[in-house]
Amino acid sequence: MGYEAINIHSFDAYKLQENEYRRALGKVQYSRYFSSLNEYTERPTAFISHKHSDLEKPHLLSFLAYLKKVYNVDPYIDSFDKTLPRETSGETAIRIKEKIDNCNKFILFATNDAIDSKWCNWELGIGDIQKMKSDCLVIIPIEKISGEFTGSEYLEIYPYVVNRNAYTPYKLKDNVSSSDEFYVKKPNEYYLEPFGEWLKKKVR
Repeated sequence: MGYEAINIHSFDAYKLQENEYRRALGKVQYSRYFSSLNEYTERPTAFISHKHSDLEKPHLLSFLAYLKKVYNVDPYIDSFDKTLPRETSGETAIRIKEKIDNCNKFILFATNDAIDSKWCNWELGIGDIQKMKSDCLVIIPIEKISGEFTGSEYLEIYPYVVNRNAYTPYKLKDNVSSSDEFYVKKPNEYYLEPFGEWLKKKVR
């Protein structure tokens, strides 16, 4: 079993238009501001677990801008958080646990490097404890994750995000129509939930 990568170009298609580019960068700059706040707003919030080197790739920044622009979600990025210790330590871990708890959602930006990352796996474990039972955790497969998850079989138990037309056999709950680009698919379930609706649920 494996995950098919979602169409990441859906995140940054609007950025390719020159008149939207600066606006998108503004959304990313806002996530830098938000990540250093101690008190959060009433808008939905999401802890973004990621490999720090992936910040050098355009897709993660595009995803942050997409979350803010399309879904009005405030994403937390630990590497943007100026209140964390300058050098990684046990205090860093304590603070990250608090941030995961404070955010409404946990999202793993799942590149192959992130799946191999000790920190991302640790964060996923914390997210499992704090968010899984309340249906507030998803994996976003950015690169194809194939094979039998040798050494990472636990990934098979988590909900993940798919493109709108990627899983035609599956249907929306209660046959509700949706124009959302992305959907949440739970293991062993037949129905999909629009990503936007999932993000709006603020149950913790």
